[in-house]
Amino acid sequence: MCLRFRRVQSGLTTASSLPDLNLIYNDSYAVMANKKHPSLFGSKAAVGWSEIWEGLKGTALAVINDDLPVHKHDDLLFMQRDGGKTPEETHFSWSWVGVKDESGRNGGMLNRAWETTTKVLAERRLLTLRELAQATCESPSESRPQLSLTDRALRRCRQLPATRSRPLPTPSSRRSP
Repeated sequence: MCLRFRRVQSGLTTASSLPDLNLIYNDSYAVMANKKHPSLFGSKAAVGWSEIWEGLKGTALAVINDDLPVHKHDDLLFMQRDGGKTPEETHFSWSWVGVKDESGRNGGMLNRAWETTTKVLAERRLLTLRELAQATCESPSESRPQLSLTDRALRRCRQLPATRSRPLPTPSSRRSP
């Protein structure tokens, strides 16, 4: 995706506001945008991705004004791509770099993004299964009576949510595009 903008009359952007960053993207990005496409194409980034823009605006300012490239790995973004009001948990690895205009200043940004939601959720599930397997294989302590494998697994399942920084994804927390 390429974000571009028209310069304001003075030719400078300010730290408090960004010029219009219009979204221009390819077919792969359109698939990722889901139901936001095709209305997302050509729209202002602050409008098209309003649910995540507040968290990204400062980064965009740094790229445009300070010429600082940015890279995020498995970044958590709660997006509303399906047209509904409920944000979905998504993860992306992405980078923004400034794109020079004819005056030599940053006239926009190139955004290379790839979705990693499936990978991140699979890793989280695998970690949970690993912890569950480890807990069920532990030998019982002297103070506890011998529990069956099933009872140990169920006990560990009840304890897992308290040990998580993020809850396990459920079918309702991740919608398919």
